[in-house]
Amino acid sequence: MGRTRWVVERTFGRLHQFKRLRLRCERRAGLHQSLLELACSNICLPHLRGAGG
Repeated sequence: MGRTRWVVERTFGRLHQFKRLRLRCERRAGLHQSLLELACSNICLPHLRGAGG
């Protein structure tokens, strides 16, 4: 359980690097969802390219 929790907390920490997601200043849920998906893509892209970092 400890490892899973650490992975989730690390992911939330990376998502909070994006100011607009951290503040939740968007009024429309669809726009917030789009920004969230874009942030997740930016986080996962180095892993998919093989950089691992």
